[in-house]
Amino acid sequence: MPTFSDAADRGSNELTTATPIGQLAHGSMFWQPDYLQPSAWLEHLPALFWLVEALQPSQCMTLGVHQGAAHFAVCQAVRRLRLEARCYGVQPQSELTPAEADDYRAVQEYHARHYGAFSQLIEATPQAALDQRAVGSLDLLVVNLAVDTPDIEALIEQAVSRLSSRGVIVLPGIERREPGARLRGIFERLAQRYPAFGFVHGQGMGIVAVGDALPATLRTLLEAGDAPGTRQVLNEVFQRLGRSCADAVESQRARRQAEQLAQELERLTREHEQRGAELEATRQQLQEQGHSYAREQGRLEARLSMLQEMREEERSEPGRLRRQPEEPGEHPEERAALANQVEALTAERDEAQASLEARFSELAQLTRMLEEQRESLEQAEAQRDQARAEREKREQRLEEAETARETMSQTLKQKDTELDTARQEAATLKKQLEEAKADHKTTADALAEARYSVQERFRELTTLTTMLEESEAERETQAERLAERAQEKEQEKEQEKEQEKEQEKEQEKEQEKKETLEPAGAPASTTGETVAASDKPEAAEGALTEGAAPPAAGRSPYHGNPERLKQDVALIEASEWFSARWYLERYPDIANHSRFSQTPAAHYLMHGGYEGRNPGPAFDSAYYLKHNPDVRRGGANPLVHFLNNGLSEGRRPRGE
Repeated sequence: MPTFSDAADRGSNELTTATPIGQLAHGSMFWQPDYLQPSAWLEHLPALFWLVEALQPSQCMTLGVHQGAAHFAVCQAVRRLRLEARCYGVQPQSELTPAEADDYRAVQEYHARHYGAFSQLIEATPQAALDQRAVGSLDLLVVNLAVDTPDIEALIEQAVSRLSSRGVIVLPGIERREPGARLRGIFERLAQRYPAFGFVHGQGMGIVAVGDALPATLRTLLEAGDAPGTRQVLNEVFQRLGRSCADAVESQRARRQAEQLAQELERLTREHEQRGAELEATRQQLQEQGHSYAREQGRLEARLSMLQEMREEERSEPGRLRRQPEEPGEHPEERAALANQVEALTAERDEAQASLEARFSELAQLTRMLEEQRESLEQAEAQRDQARAEREKREQRLEEAETARETMSQTLKQKDTELDTARQEAATLKKQLEEAKADHKTTADALAEARYSVQERFRELTTLTTMLEESEAERETQAERLAERAQEKEQEKEQEKEQEKEQEKEQEKEQEKKETLEPAGAPASTTGETVAASDKPEAAEGALTEGAAPPAAGRSPYHGNPERLKQDVALIEASEWFSARWYLERYPDIANHSRFSQTPAAHYLMHGGYEGRNPGPAFDSAYYLKHNPDVRRGGANPLVHFLNNGLSEGRRPRGE
């Protein structure tokens, strides 16, 4: 059946796998960029946002800003995180094509409106811009140069020297493999020298940490690159987040295209309506001209009929006049009037003939105009039909764009749903991670405490065993000494008895002499008794427990030397190695003692150090005496020797 250690190991492995994901989940990776323009950076902007939040840079530089996406992402993160940072964008305008120059002017206008307070655009070559930076001054360098830029490897080596102890280089396009694309090889060579992490989606983006004082979060990302499973999960997460940025740009582009198509359709509709009105006006004008032509033609026909009649009358009148003889009585004046009338009719005929020719010329001109109007009308109708066909095509394209927009909107909604799901999963994973961390910490603390308690008990048992063995040896030595002392005492007692007998004899002799010399009846003098000094060994001062291991010299070095005891008490109490509170809690028998409970340091100096008791959790008396036999032989207190000599000599206060 599984044991507690197996469960702890399994939980530790699961925690090791999940920890990098939870530690890397920052809010910045879910931001949407404010500057949305088509760019190869779009799918890597969430990773760039995250990098700025993790690194917290103070100076940033972007080499190549004619597109603006990467530099504006760094500026957006700096402003949103409220960092005290300066940003620099480097772009030599002389190297731009006319189309890129137009894009760069738009970038300059956007930069001046939004980020001019803390960002600066520098018109210089990348080499010149890096030369102006002090060594170790840059925290973040974003390389946004073409993959075939000449001497790009030498440029990056120059940039490495300008990076600080937290310096990071960001290289795009590390997954491009066409001829002339050298950034992948440069990234691989840098990754052999420095910690690095590569994102493989899109055209790829590499992060190279040149500095050695990196934030913990960034170190976690770089270490995650060594675990294939974790690296794959991180790439998938940032690929989805980057795809949302690209979808937003695509949606914006489709929306703009739809608006342009709608405007174009509206313009064509207005042109069609205008052409229709013009055609209607032309039709009315032609109709009026047709009516006028018909009226004029009727008048011309009436004139022609009248002229024809007059011509016939003219032809018939001279014959009639020639046929009729002059009657007597006719007046010549009548003939003259008739001749004048004939001339007038002839002139009128000529005038009518000229007018008829003019009318015929006008009619021919009107006919030509009518034909031209008909042709213009036919062309207008053809243009109208063409415009109608174009309008139908544009309406169809608009419908397709609207369908594409709806499809993209649905895709975006689906992506948003997936993103919300991913966020919820990340939040759940983070919560589980925190709970796992708490459980792991509790378990680890309990295991550590139990392990420490077992080790402490084992050390105490080892110390007691050693002390017992030493005590047995010392007891045997003391027994031998006591036997020798007993034998010496017996000899001394016999010598004392002999001396006492001799003294008694001498006293008797002196007494006899005094009695002989003193007169009779004098009172006898009382002799002072000689008290033999006791030769019992003096008891150890402050002895508390039986069987306590004494110093190697056989007695405490503080016996009869209270001044030394006072000095050493002050020495250990002033050090970090002795804790009176810990000592009393650790050893209740001392806490219950009437005298040593008031001065636990004195007890440790006189007895505790030799009994294997510890002055605090960081010092092991038994370990120190065992591994320093010279101290044990000299009879010094282990902590006093450590403070006076052992600390400076590099001796260890306890085992690992």
